[in-house]
Amino acid sequence: MGLILKHVERTKSGSWRYRRRVPKGISEIITKRDFKKKLGDSEREALAAYPRFHAQVEREIEAAKRGRARSVAPSKAALSEREAYAEALRRRADLIDAGATEEDLEITAEMLSDQYPQDEDGPLRCPQLTVTLST
Repeated sequence: MGLILKHVERTKSGSWRYRRRVPKGISEIITKRDFKKKLGDSEREALAAYPRFHAQVEREIEAAKRGRARSVAPSKAALSEREAYAEALRRRADLIDAGATEEDLEITAEMLSDQYPQDEDGPLRCPQLTVTLST
């Protein structure tokens, strides 16, 4: 009897991969449909790679759940400009910690900006923010 790892499957080519669907409750925060990664060509490689990637996925899911809870807690109208700016930075930092790609960050920024009054130049009364990821 072999060891059974959650979310791990053997592909047709014989390699091992991790595949897990994004939970429905946080699918609006995590914009991809599932987490996928090739763990290796052998069972030994898969066993070595699994704990690290599984932990990364768990952290991303937890961060998204915290972001969801935080986003419904305070009313946007109750936040001052400074508090809203700080909240946006915290959300971005959480997404970066969870391993979000540049594309994920852009999509999240667009969704957030749609929640505020806008004119043809973009959101009103929002400071311009430019942050780049370093690898």
